[in-house]
Amino acid sequence: MNKISARQLCLFFSCMAPVGKMIRLPSILSEQAGNGLLLSALFSASLQLVVLFALLKLSERTNLSFFALVENTFGKVGKGIFSALFALYFVWAAIYPLLEQKSFVQSAFYDTIPAIIVFLPFFLFSAFACMKNLTAIGRSADLSAPVFLVSYFALLALSIPAGDIAALLPFREISLSKTALSSLHTLNWFSDSAYLLLFLGHFEGNKKTTAKVMIGYAVGTIFVLLFLAVFFGIFQSIAGRQNFAVTKIGKYHRAIGTMGRVDFLFAYALSIVLIFYSVIPLLLSVESLTHLFGEHRLALSLAVNGVALLMVFLFNYRSELLYSVVNEKLFFLFLLFADIIPLCTLFFRRKSRA
Repeated sequence: MNKISARQLCLFFSCMAPVGKMIRLPSILSEQAGNGLLLSALFSASLQLVVLFALLKLSERTNLSFFALVENTFGKVGKGIFSALFALYFVWAAIYPLLEQKSFVQSAFYDTIPAIIVFLPFFLFSAFACMKNLTAIGRSADLSAPVFLVSYFALLALSIPAGDIAALLPFREISLSKTALSSLHTLNWFSDSAYLLLFLGHFEGNKKTTAKVMIGYAVGTIFVLLFLAVFFGIFQSIAGRQNFAVTKIGKYHRAIGTMGRVDFLFAYALSIVLIFYSVIPLLLSVESLTHLFGEHRLALSLAVNGVALLMVFLFNYRSELLYSVVNEKLFFLFLLFADIIPLCTLFFRRKSRA
């Protein structure tokens, strides 16, 4: 069985995907777009909504997977090429989020920065998870949803009294050029449609599923926008220097002085959801490779996680350099794999060649 239910898809886009946008993205958007960070995030999310809607409408018309559609259109050789390209894309797209997660865990759990060896257990978990099929992603969404919702709203309850939403005003001072550029440079965090592309054929496509997933992504977008607004309202002009927003927005509540840093409990809980979410691109890389090499998931999982581990070691102290390369120089690759190819899939052959 290699299926995901409509409910799990909804939970994935509303309660798992937002977590990846709450660690470094707030500070980067604040630095690049200033008080226009909401407009920048809204533009990127709107583009994703358009692509997601197109893919969901495609799922209503065919139950074929993405790679089956590729094979119908380009043959077995084309399927092999697409499998290899998407496997490389997902590994490449996972590296910066993995470094982001590593730094976040070190910052949240340790008083001093420890050696990278403390992050190695993640790859043991990831190697195990990547041996599973797409059903594991759906089950992860089921487990993550209550953890995310409790932690998210608890952090907001601690943070909102300390923020000044008026810091987002006046709108007339928002630079549209900076806003557009920051959208391009943060596409790494807004490429969820590439996930749905590989989910094609593994969920029941119908109008109800389309409505549920669209509402789920819209709710997840609202969660992210509200978080960004509160974050910028608290830190304002210094928001661009405040990395790991999850561990910082709740510490200014008046009750923290008497209760202690209870906000850390919710940040720790969100890190669990972040672990599940960080594995997904690596799992999808393995899933892509199975269409090229067959169901040798153990060997493929070890290979994919080995490459990811090597990249994390190489860029351990060069995350800013990696960001400038991945997001500022090669952002068009996210447009290609998460937007252009999914939209082109609408025109792929849905019936096999005679």
